[in-house]
Amino acid sequence: MPDPSPPEPSIPSKEAGTWERILNSSTVTALATVLVTGIFSNLVIGWTQQRNKEREVALLGYKEYLSAQLKSVEQVYDLVGRLRAAAEDLITITSPNFEPARFEGKDRAELRREAIDVQKNFNAVEQEWRRRRESLGFLMVYYHQAQPGTVDAWVKMEKVLNAYSACAEKWHNEHVGEHDSDVTSTPCRTEQAATSSSLAELTKQLAKAQYAPGVGASSATRSRLLTAHR
Repeated sequence: MPDPSPPEPSIPSKEAGTWERILNSSTVTALATVLVTGIFSNLVIGWTQQRNKEREVALLGYKEYLSAQLKSVEQVYDLVGRLRAAAEDLITITSPNFEPARFEGKDRAELRREAIDVQKNFNAVEQEWRRRRESLGFLMVYYHQAQPGTVDAWVKMEKVLNAYSACAEKWHNEHVGEHDSDVTSTPCRTEQAATSSSLAELTKQLAKAQYAPGVGASSATRSRLLTAHR
């Protein structure tokens, strides 16, 4: 026969009540907030550090690019300047001021040595120019592909400098030992003026250039350079 008495109600344990209070309290909310905030902060910090690292790498690459670009321009101006000076000297030693008859003894011997040194220097610099002008032209195109005016100015500069050098050498070979020409007004004056003008234009274009890294010459720029050498 079933027991007619009602079942006794269950009494929650003290431990269960404690956990329930904890789970329902603001402590859990605070802990969750701290946890989420920490994770988010770490993500933001990691992303920021990565971005900063990428910027540093990009800045370093850009500085290296500018350094190489500047070095190429310095090489161009150094060689162009030396060839211009060598051509001028080659013409100058045909002038009356270098007439050996005007000097005696050690002075005459020194004058002849100086004339020989001028010829040797011209030959050495002219050979260096012929050997390096193609590589210098490539560097000018590579580092200034975004500035067609710079490339065009270089192509013109190369042509007129070649003409000036050839003119100086021709004049020297035809007048060496004569020392009776007025070198201040006639020899290669047109070529010399064209060289100065072209160099000024190249300098102007370089000053206008926007220095931005590139990866190579555009097809149009390459075409101009190749056409100039035909």
